[in-house]
Amino acid sequence: MLDRARMSRFVFDLANLLKKIPNEQDRQPIFASIYSKATNLGIEEAEEFINEKVKAGILEKELASEILSLLDMHSRFR
Repeated sequence: MLDRARMSRFVFDLANLLKKIPNEQDRQPIFASIYSKATNLGIEEAEEFINEKVKAGILEKELASEILSLLDMHSRFR
């Protein structure tokens, strides 16, 4: 799960990373899905979602690895 004490920093960092997506219409849905899965379901589900988007060609591997690192940095074991 995400560390809720640092949630605002995660949201800010994730939004900045997703600005690298060329198609603006994809940014908000991907942001919402990553945020929702990471806070409600867990980090593993968010990572699976990101990997699916890489396979679909929506996210580049470099950007996906940056997002995965961000998730790891803001995760908390519960």
